[in-house]
Amino acid sequence: MAHAARALGLGVMLGCMVESGLGISAGCQMASLCDHVDLDGNLLLAEDPWPGVELVDGVQLPPDEPGLGVHEAARIS
Repeated sequence: MAHAARALGLGVMLGCMVESGLGISAGCQMASLCDHVDLDGNLLLAEDPWPGVELVDGVQLPPDEPGLGVHEAARIS
């Protein structure tokens, strides 16, 4: 869709509402195709079930690990 938007002379924005680290990590994979990126919905979660995106100095950093780089959060039984 980003390429189709570009072909039509449109800008591209990628965003989310409330999203786990899994969705944010997936969005990070295509963020370089966009003009504007707003991927901070995981910061609104009290407990992220799929952490993996690190917040450093106010910037969300994609994981260094292969794939989406997320891990299931530790469950309290």
